[in-house]
Amino acid sequence: MCHGAQGRATTQGYFPRLAGKPSGYLYNQLQSFRDGRRHHALMAGLLRNMSDDYLHEIAGYFAALDVPYPAPGPSGLDAAQQARAERLILQGDPARKVPACTACHGPSMAGREPAIPGLLGLPRDYLVGQLGAWRSGLRRAHAPDCMADVAKALSIDDIAVVASWLAAKPAGAHPEPPSTTPLPIACGGSRHERDPDLPPSAPAESGAAPMRAFVRLLIGIAIAVPVMALLLLAGAWGRELWLSGRPVPSGAEGTNPALIARGAYLARIANCAGCHSPRGGAPLAGGMPLGTPFGTLFSSNLTPDPETGLGRWTSDDFWRAMHHGRSRDGRLLYPAFPYTSYTAMSREDADAIFAWLRQQPAVTQTAPGHQLGWPYRWQSALAVWRLMYFTPGDAPSHDEPGGGRLADQGGGAAQDVAGQAALARGRYLVQAVGHCAECHAPRNRLGALRDAAGLRGGWVGVQGWIAPSLADPHAAGVQDWSEADVRAWLRTGWSTQGSALGPMADVVAESLQHLTDADAQAMAVYLRGLPREGSTAAEFKPATSGQMDLGRQVYAKHCADCHGDQGQGRQIDGQPAYPPLAGNRTVRLDAPQNVLQMLADGGYAPTTPGHPRPYGMPPLRQVLTEAEMAAVATLIRQSWGNRASAVTEQEVLRLK
Repeated sequence: MCHGAQGRATTQGYFPRLAGKPSGYLYNQLQSFRDGRRHHALMAGLLRNMSDDYLHEIAGYFAALDVPYPAPGPSGLDAAQQARAERLILQGDPARKVPACTACHGPSMAGREPAIPGLLGLPRDYLVGQLGAWRSGLRRAHAPDCMADVAKALSIDDIAVVASWLAAKPAGAHPEPPSTTPLPIACGGSRHERDPDLPPSAPAESGAAPMRAFVRLLIGIAIAVPVMALLLLAGAWGRELWLSGRPVPSGAEGTNPALIARGAYLARIANCAGCHSPRGGAPLAGGMPLGTPFGTLFSSNLTPDPETGLGRWTSDDFWRAMHHGRSRDGRLLYPAFPYTSYTAMSREDADAIFAWLRQQPAVTQTAPGHQLGWPYRWQSALAVWRLMYFTPGDAPSHDEPGGGRLADQGGGAAQDVAGQAALARGRYLVQAVGHCAECHAPRNRLGALRDAAGLRGGWVGVQGWIAPSLADPHAAGVQDWSEADVRAWLRTGWSTQGSALGPMADVVAESLQHLTDADAQAMAVYLRGLPREGSTAAEFKPATSGQMDLGRQVYAKHCADCHGDQGQGRQIDGQPAYPPLAGNRTVRLDAPQNVLQMLADGGYAPTTPGHPRPYGMPPLRQVLTEAEMAAVATLIRQSWGNRASAVTEQEVLRLK
């Protein structure tokens, strides 16, 4: 879709050719996009959950392609510019410490095995963009960052003439063998994410009254509001003082190998690294931006660094953070850290996670300050929020796994002892350790979970995805699946009934695929036993004939080859590769956001041992207009037996 058939490149100048490039170079670049050293949101999103083995296969495939290059166009350079470009490319500029391009990329500039790319056969716009990115620091590599040094020594005019000269030269030579002299490999980039959306404000009330009564009302409000606010703040802080003074259950500081191994497993299932390890950064060192409707929060450093991490914390301090949502220094923590779910975690499990964190390499890295609007930045506002919406739970013990304040659901009295134990363990993993409600439960306007145990679906932060209801078999409920299918889906992110995509692909890749057989079975038992609830049917909005006609044209051009003319899906080598759209639950959700996200940004299921080579969806954001994207989304939502409302251009624009 972007790089052309067989990686030949397209007429869009920014996307480079992939065919025939050195395998090592392609692998390095795929890794750099995935790990945050190169910046391109679509590439990073497509690759974020792919394994190194799969990236090697992809790189090897494109490196082995030997397809002809198109004839280049004219350079548009005059004689002086031509000479200047040739001098820089073939001889360099010793006065500015600029080496010749041929010194690294080979005399024919076809690249060098195993990891230096060719410079010919690339669009001028792409060459200008990449040299400009090295020059500005948007691209970077591990030291010595030779490409950055070279690009920064070039002027804007130098970059323009060099790119024009290279784009006008015919290509076709194969990469040369490795040089006898060690050569630096330039690769990299950075990823920056920010979403400053603010929560919607409530509509102002209006009314009319006689002037005297109105003045009295204003005076009454002026007196009552400060008094009530002071009382509320006093109550909130009084409760916090009472909570901070409650006795802490006895814990264990330890370096027992079994305790540390258990903590490593629990930290995986709790997906600590998902929020505390920015891509391209040190593991668990924090600083990852977390977008919320109230501003941007930054995750904390969980490494045992004494100045910026947990180096001076005790297991009691860590327990208070997990159970009470309170930092070592007494500061109240924002519930983007899901202590509203972790509060049900046992003290023994919290101690195990802390013991494992203490064994990780210490990294000195201070997290940026939170960027929150008024009044959310105030600790007093957070104390009031906690007074209204948070009560520390009675954590379960090992004698009662998954017990405490969590209500029994599913199963029934007829289950044997082993079945009851599996149900309790599954409830504990879903509600406490895995904190599934943090995405799969609805929230109110102040961000508090509503009916966390019900798992009736919710918005995923400000990312624009919807976590569908796990109680509704027509959404994401698995009540009609077999235990074996649920167990396999949790650990692979894939089944014949659907794939994990978007944020859920991250969860499978970083967390759920590491479940033990017993824990995957326990979660399957619990999720299948959730009370079955249907969603309220939204008003059906049919499409116009014009929109359906446009949708058919787009579908035939971009979708039918993979998903079939009738939305039946496609198999490759006898195995399901591309999912059917007819009867697809994601397609038929009342809200179209997840379908639009996939159309815009594409995506892959995670690569896991049980599903090492997923087939993916290319991004269409830069290919389709808003009208075309709305039309094709509407077509698949209203064809082949699907019945869901039409999608408007405004919904696509809001997504973008």
